[in-house]
Amino acid sequence: MSKPKSEGLSRRGFLGASIGAVVTAGIGCGDTSDADSGGAGSGGSPAGSGGSPSGGDSGSSSTSATGGSTGSQMATGGSPPGSGGVSSGTTGWGGTGGATATGGTDVASGGQSATGGNPATGGSAQGGRSAAVGGRAAGGRAATGGTTAAGGDAATGGTTATGGAAATGGTSAGAQTPLAALVRDADVNKAVKAAIEAVGGFPDLTGKTVMLRPNAVIADGPPYTTGAEVVRAVIQAIKAKGTPAAILVGEDSLAGDTADYMRANGIQEAATSEGATPLDMSSGGTRTVKPEGATNWPDGITCFESFLDADYVINMPVCKSHSYANYTMAIKAWYGNQTNFRNTHPTNLSPALAELHLARKSDFVILDATKALLSGGPFSGSNDVVVSPGIIVASPDTVAADVTGLCIMKHYLKTSSVTGGALNNLSVWKQPQIIRAMELTSLGWTTDKAFKYQAVGIDEAETIMAYRDA
Repeated sequence: MSKPKSEGLSRRGFLGASIGAVVTAGIGCGDTSDADSGGAGSGGSPAGSGGSPSGGDSGSSSTSATGGSTGSQMATGGSPPGSGGVSSGTTGWGGTGGATATGGTDVASGGQSATGGNPATGGSAQGGRSAAVGGRAAGGRAATGGTTAAGGDAATGGTTATGGAAATGGTSAGAQTPLAALVRDADVNKAVKAAIEAVGGFPDLTGKTVMLRPNAVIADGPPYTTGAEVVRAVIQAIKAKGTPAAILVGEDSLAGDTADYMRANGIQEAATSEGATPLDMSSGGTRTVKPEGATNWPDGITCFESFLDADYVINMPVCKSHSYANYTMAIKAWYGNQTNFRNTHPTNLSPALAELHLARKSDFVILDATKALLSGGPFSGSNDVVVSPGIIVASPDTVAADVTGLCIMKHYLKTSSVTGGALNNLSVWKQPQIIRAMELTSLGWTTDKAFKYQAVGIDEAETIMAYRDA
C-alpha cells in the first residue's frame, strides 16, 4: 500500500512524468570540460580522534517501548509533542524492535566493556533529547593509533604477504589513520567490518539512538539499493561497541512505499533479525531548519525529525550513476531526508544536494560498491550497465567517500562498453556535487586530493585511486 505524500504532486507521479522518461531514454547530464585542473583546496583531513560533537543529549531519561508493531505495515505513530526524539509509536513493521545485543566487546582503550546487551523484544528504547539543529551526541571516531596492515608491512605499490594489496595510499603500520578504506572480500560481512575498523571504527554508542540511512528507493537490490547483508553487518558492528537505545534503519522512498521496498530487497529482514527497527521516515514529524550557507534553500530545509534527532547517523549509499545528478552516493543520499523534492529535481540539483548536509551531517559513511551502476539510474532500466567491483568503502568524511566511489566507477567505465557521459569526461574533483561540497567549509570535509586511504584485497587499488589525480 503506498503511503500518502504531502506534496501537491506526488513523488511517484513526478517520476512517472519525468525521471522514468529520462531514464528510459538514457539521457545524462553535465558538461564535458577538461578534467586536468583538479580543484582541490589545501585543507587537510579532519581530526581523526575525538570527533566533533556539536549537539549532544540534554535529556537524562529514556522511554522504553514495550510492544513494537508486528503487523505487515508500519505504525504511523509519528513524533511526540515538542522537539524530542522519535516517538515509540514510529516502530517498524513486522519486527521485534529494540536492540538485541547480547554481549558487547571492549569499547575504549581503557578496557571498558559492555557486559550485556539490551534484550528488549518490544519497541525501541529511546532517550529524550533536545532538537539542536545539526547536533549529535556521539563522541566521534576513537582512533587509538595507526592502522596496522595485517599480513605484512604496507608499502606504496606493495602487497601484503596474505590478502592482497594493503595501504596503497601510503598508510603503514603505526601511521596516521586513513581517511578512507576500500576492502574486497568474498564475505561481505567481513569486508564491511574490516573497512569500518580501518578508518578508526565506531565510538561506543551505548544509550544512543543510531540511524542507518541506506538507499532503499525501490524493491531491487544492489546496485539500485544498499545490500541487505551490508545493513546486517553494520548493525552487528554497532552492537559490538555497546548497547544503543535504538537502531533505526530509515528511508523515505521516492517512488513508492518504503515498507514494501524494504521487504522486497531484504533490508527489513536484515534489520529486524538483528534487533533494529526499519522506519519509513515520512510517517513521523518534520521540522524546518535554516542553516547558514544553504543558498539554494531560501525557505529552509524541511527534514524528518527522526533523522534530525538521531544521535549518530550512518550514511549507507550505493555506487551508481544518476540521469540528472551524474552520480548518486553519499552527498546525493541526503535528498531522502527532506520533503521538498521540487527544489532539487531537476533544477539546481547538485549544489542543493551538498547544502542539505548543513542541516545535519552524517557521522560515518559506508558505501556499498559490491555492485556498481555505470549508466542510467537511479532506477533499473533495460540498457543499464552493471559491474561487480566487490568493494566496500568506509569513511568518516563524505567527500572522501564520494571521491573514492567515483574513482571506482571511472576505473570500471574505462574497461566497460560505456563511453562518453559526465562521469567519464569530468574529473572527480569537477563533479558539481563535489565542487559545492568543498565550498561549504563549515562542514569540515577534506579538500586534499591526496587524502590517505587503505586498500585490502584489491590488487588494482593504485590504478583505481589514481583517478584522484586525473
